[in-house]
Amino acid sequence: MAHGRQYESARAFRKRVSKPNVSAGDSADSLIRFSAGRVVLVGFVLIGLVWFGWRIVADTAGYNAATSNPETALAWTPGEATALDELAYREFRKSDGDLNTARILAERALRSNPLDARALTVLGLIAERQGDQARAGNLMRLSSARTWRDMTTQAWLLKYDIQSGDFEQALLHIDALLRTNPRFLEQTIPVLAAFTVDQRTFDALARLLASNPPWRAQALASLSAQLSDAGRLVQLYAALNDSQYPAEATELKPYLDRLIKDGRYTEAYQSWRETLPAQQRTKEFLLYNGDFASPIDGLPFNWHLQPFQGVNIQIVASPDKDQGRALRFEFSGTRASFAVGQLMLLPPGEYSFTGNVRAQELRTQRGLEWQISCAEAPNNMLGRTDLVARTTSWSGFSVAFTVPQQDCRGQWLKLDIPARTASERQIEGQVWYDNLQIRRATSGNSLEVR
Repeated sequence: MAHGRQYESARAFRKRVSKPNVSAGDSADSLIRFSAGRVVLVGFVLIGLVWFGWRIVADTAGYNAATSNPETALAWTPGEATALDELAYREFRKSDGDLNTARILAERALRSNPLDARALTVLGLIAERQGDQARAGNLMRLSSARTWRDMTTQAWLLKYDIQSGDFEQALLHIDALLRTNPRFLEQTIPVLAAFTVDQRTFDALARLLASNPPWRAQALASLSAQLSDAGRLVQLYAALNDSQYPAEATELKPYLDRLIKDGRYTEAYQSWRETLPAQQRTKEFLLYNGDFASPIDGLPFNWHLQPFQGVNIQIVASPDKDQGRALRFEFSGTRASFAVGQLMLLPPGEYSFTGNVRAQELRTQRGLEWQISCAEAPNNMLGRTDLVARTTSWSGFSVAFTVPQQDCRGQWLKLDIPARTASERQIEGQVWYDNLQIRRATSGNSLEVR
C-alpha cells in the first residue's frame, strides 16, 4: 500500500505540473513562494557544478601539458604528478643535474599520486646513480608491479635480472616490452637469440614462447631467419609442438623454409608431417593433395599458391565433372606473375607425373607447363609437361622423369610460363588442373601410385 501511495503521489504531481490552464500570475506567485533555503541550495549546486567544470578544464589542460610543458601544467594544477615526474626525469638526465632536486620532485609526485609508477622509476634511477643497486632494484620492481607499460622500467629490469641470473624474470620483461611496443621486436631479437646459447636460458625462452604471447609468430619468423644454430631452432620448435600451443602453419613456414635453405629436407618433411591429420600421418606421399581435397596451408610440402600479378588462383569444383576439385587460374590479359608449386622428397628412381587439364580461350604466345627440377640445383630440369594454350576439353597429360642419385634430395614441382622475354608472360583466359599424381616406375615397367 505504501508503494501504491507513493506512485499515486508522483502521478498527482505530474498531473499538476502539466496542467495547461496555469496562469502566468500563478507561476510568478509560485516562484515568489520558493523558499530562501531552496535558493541557497540551488546556488551551492550551481557553484559546485561551475567549480567541477573548472577543475575538469584545469586538470585536462594540466595533464595535456604535463610532458610537453610541465611548468605550464603545474601552473594549472600544482600537484600534477605527471608534470612533476617529467621535471624530475629532466633534472636527472642533465649532465650537471641536481639529484636531490630530482628526488624531491619525484617524491612530491608520489605524494600527489601514491600509485605513480613513473615517480618510482625516477627514484630507482637516482638510487642506481648513487650506487645503491639494491634500493634501485626494489624501487623498479615496485614500479613494474604498478604498471608494466613503462619501457624505461622494463628495460632496466631486463638488464638487472639478466645480470642477477634470473632469466625467467628477465624474459617476462621482454614480454611486457613487446606486448606494449611490438615495433621493438627486431631490436629484441638479438637478446632472444642469445637466450638459445645456454641450455638453462634456452629452456626459459621455450617456456615463454610455449605460453603463446601475441608477438610469438613474428619472433619465430625472425629467429628462423637469423639464428645461426639451426639445431637449436629444431629443439625450440620441438618444445613448442609438445606444448599446449603448438606452432601454427604461419609460424611453421619460416622454420621449414630455413631447414630447406640449409638442406635439412628430411627434418623439414617430418616437422610438416606432424601437422597433418592423424589418419594421414602414416601414409606415404609422393605428391601431397593432388586432388586438392585437403586444406591449402602454404607450407612447402603442400601446395604453395601465390598470385603476384595478373592472375586469380582458386580451388573450385571441377567443371563438367560430377565430383572432384580443380586448381583454376584466371588470367587478366596482362603480364602474369605467380608462384605455384610443391616440394617433394622422391628417392632416386624413375617416375611419371600425370594429371588432367582443361583450358578456355587461353591466349598466350607460349602457354603453361609443369616443371620438375632438383631443389639443390634448380637449373637441373628433370621433366616438363606439354604446353597448354587455346581451348581444350578435359584431357590427360603425362611426363616421365628420373631423380638422379646425387644432388637431388628434394624436388620442386612448379607451374610456369616458360617465357623467353617479358612480353611472352602476357596471358589471358582460364585453365583448370585436377587429379595430379606422381607415379613410381616398378621393375616391370608398370607404374606404382603412392
